[in-house]
Amino acid sequence: MKRDEFLQVLKVVVKMVEEMSDEDFRVFKRGRLRWVGPKKKIRPEQGAGAEAVDYSKVIATLNEFNDESEALSYLASCPEAKTNAQLWQLGRLLGAHVTKRMVKAELQQAIVRYCVGRRLQSETISRVTRHR
Repeated sequence: MKRDEFLQVLKVVVKMVEEMSDEDFRVFKRGRLRWVGPKKKIRPEQGAGAEAVDYSKVIATLNEFNDESEALSYLASCPEAKTNAQLWQLGRLLGAHVTKRMVKAELQQAIVRYCVGRRLQSETISRVTRHR
């Protein structure tokens, strides 16, 4: 360590001691104060919790489709659901069975199956039961 570096370290220590309260200094003299470095910066969450995206428009549009392939193509081109994290968040919001391990195509398929497939299936069942 060079002399200049040592002096810089001493300046930092002096600054830390000056900022201590009287009680902290007494504890420090007894040798019981633990040095704690500067507080770590907390990174903002990334991925699903980072942004609050409004998916109501996407959900309303998905519920209008009568064909799963059309809904899949819409969801693939939808700017609100481009990443896996956004698709996962949309699926969780809908209540569809989605997991973090799913790839993008699986997430899109699960969401479309939940929105379009379930509705079409329930409409078919209601038509069949009406005829009986």
